[in-house]
Amino acid sequence: MTCFDSVSIFPPDLAEHDRLTSAMREIVRSTKALLDTEEGVVVVTAGAAESLSKVLHPSYSVIASFLEPQEVTTLPHCSILPIRRSGVRAWNTYLTDPGKFSHAFISAVNAEYGVVSDLPEISAMIKSIAPDTVVLADLSYAMDPAYFRGIADTTDVVLFDGSFCGAPHVGIIWAKDPEHVSVNTASGYQQFGMRAGYLHEGSCSRLAEGIRAVIAMQDEDVQAVRSTRARLEARLQQIPGVYLNFKDAPRAEHTANFYIEGVWTRPLTLALRELGLLVTDTVDGLRNTQRCTPLTSYMFEEPARHSNLLIRVGRHTNEEDVDKLGDTIESALDAIRVVFPAQGPNVIAEESPCT
Repeated sequence: MTCFDSVSIFPPDLAEHDRLTSAMREIVRSTKALLDTEEGVVVVTAGAAESLSKVLHPSYSVIASFLEPQEVTTLPHCSILPIRRSGVRAWNTYLTDPGKFSHAFISAVNAEYGVVSDLPEISAMIKSIAPDTVVLADLSYAMDPAYFRGIADTTDVVLFDGSFCGAPHVGIIWAKDPEHVSVNTASGYQQFGMRAGYLHEGSCSRLAEGIRAVIAMQDEDVQAVRSTRARLEARLQQIPGVYLNFKDAPRAEHTANFYIEGVWTRPLTLALRELGLLVTDTVDGLRNTQRCTPLTSYMFEEPARHSNLLIRVGRHTNEEDVDKLGDTIESALDAIRVVFPAQGPNVIAEESPCT
């Protein structure tokens, strides 16, 4: 078998190429099973950034909300939908000029706050008034297989990566029409067009296994994760100065985001990691930076925008884990408030485009 890799200092490993091709074909099969469709094409990428670059060109006129990734909201011709305080995207504003946009980008689950969109309803509304608008759905943080069911009917492109099942962050693009995915001709025709970037068989096999595991999830499995999240939220809100963000919005079963009054969460997360608890004060792409997502920046004044804690639970998180986390955070906060006292106002901004 010929291996078309245009940039490589190593001799082609044909056995690895065959194993990778087999893993790719399993990803294609399981992705279509997850979406319950036989239509379309599936392309595997190196991750979310490459996936976005293959479906969103800077020249496109895109409409999205503040809850979307910065790679989308910072596009030159991206129009931003307002967000209500409840976390609901105000998609009714799209009705004022639907023909203006070539693409609509919708995240089923926001990565940072866990707010859930009614993806089928929104995509159906867009298609009913502007059939030519290409609807892109990002399901990277949608662990529940119910989010994927039926969306292929009204969605043109589906994006997700290993984040939704705890697998390596390999990216997947499903497109109803191959024309919606740009062809990376510079990298050759790897795996018969099934992949875009340079990938490893081990990561792709793990991702295929993760997709199969999600397909096999039952409603009671999802409900168990949701119950764990509810226990976590109740425990942390017992701590003075800890508040749940978007508590009235529909939220994903595995994600909770808290505002901690008077505390900059960067030293808090570092302290918790030293205690063996892996938490983060922001989304993966902004770790170890001073940057915040657009939504956080507009929701909170300085320095409150740096006082938010993101915690995710999974199928293997138990009640003991939650109780230990709550006790540890409470102890750590007592110490942090002494060492790093609040500087200036720490309140949600009264005036915000998100309202």
